[in-house]
Amino acid sequence: MIDAAVRMLLELKPSVDRFMADRQWECRLTAKVHFGEAIAGLFGAKGSKTFDVLGRAVNTAAVLESEGITLSADAFRTLSPELRQRFKKHTPPVTYIRLDDSRPFRRRAG
Repeated sequence: MIDAAVRMLLELKPSVDRFMADRQWECRLTAKVHFGEAIAGLFGAKGSKTFDVLGRAVNTAAVLESEGITLSADAFRTLSPELRQRFKKHTPPVTYIRLDDSRPFRRRAG
């Protein structure tokens, strides 16, 4: 299942990036991949609920550094050997980024 999701992201990225570039928008598709349990639904006060997804897996994905398609080490390990070849290791912390993507910009503290 994770192979299918990652393949879809790899196929989607060029067309989304091209769509953005054609409109001269300064943004590109960024996707962070991890897996685990999560809760999805409407959250908030009565009358102002919004859809959200919550859970440790969501938080793990959210903190991955990314400027393209980034996988957590756990997600990478579940990929087929063929699909693993389309990613390279990026540290620290260990993540795997698509071969075509540059190293993510690291913010400096302070």
